[in-house]
Amino acid sequence: QEELDEIADSLNTRPRETLNAKTPLELYAEVLQKSVPGSPTLQ
Repeated sequence: QEELDEIADSLNTRPRETLNAKTPLELYAEVLQKSVPGSPTLQ
């Protein structure tokens, strides 16, 4: 499980050209922040 977690982290923190150089994790955090009005920044 530890190895799989490391692989998932590596993939989720790698910038993607198709996401305008953002990581999937950054984009997901933006979507979450926009879906909850008045929520604090997720970091």
